[in-house]
Amino acid sequence: MTMTIKQATKNVGGLSQTDKMPSKSWGISAKECNIGSKLRASKQETVCDGCYAFKGFMMLPTQQNAYYRRLELWKADRKLWVLSMDHLIKNHKPIKDTKYFRWFDSGDIQGAEMFQDIIELANLNPDVSFWLPTKEFKLVNIFSSIIPSNLNVRKSHPLINAYKMQPIENVTASYVYDQDKLDTIPSSSKICPATMPDSNKKCNDCRMCWDKSIESITYIKH
Repeated sequence: MTMTIKQATKNVGGLSQTDKMPSKSWGISAKECNIGSKLRASKQETVCDGCYAFKGFMMLPTQQNAYYRRLELWKADRKLWVLSMDHLIKNHKPIKDTKYFRWFDSGDIQGAEMFQDIIELANLNPDVSFWLPTKEFKLVNIFSSIIPSNLNVRKSHPLINAYKMQPIENVTASYVYDQDKLDTIPSSSKICPATMPDSNKKCNDCRMCWDKSIESITYIKH
């Protein structure tokens, strides 16, 4: 199937470009997070309590409508969605130039079929580095053996200032810590430079989140 960038963008509901990130991304409403919704309803303090996707412009009706349109387009025709995403990844100049892409600047994997489609797209674009942060641990565990080398799935710890997680083969990890608790994290965990107090809150030239050799990243709570 041949299509234009405009047609492909329409078929997937558009892409996101956040100021912090060096790459384009695709996401849905955080209201649709399966695990995240349970965590927000929990009495424990979780990373989802202060989720940035529930703040600012991301909660505007226009943005929420766009997020839900993306999800509905995926549900309506997965084959067309994959073809369109593949076209964008291969031909959209910002992605061609950076060779980086993030899944879910908002929201999370919606189930096995969506995860399989994301894995397929990574296989179709081996020269692009993909990063997917997620709390869908059970789902990731099922497919961990077929996650391609250019798709870095980072399981995100649901609690703040907590480090222990059951390791999953071929999957990296991330954590959120308060500034005054950083001395309790293992020395092997890299601290995200963009969350440091004196940073400009941007990724700049850092690409640790996409790097599979970085097994653990800690984000400072803000």
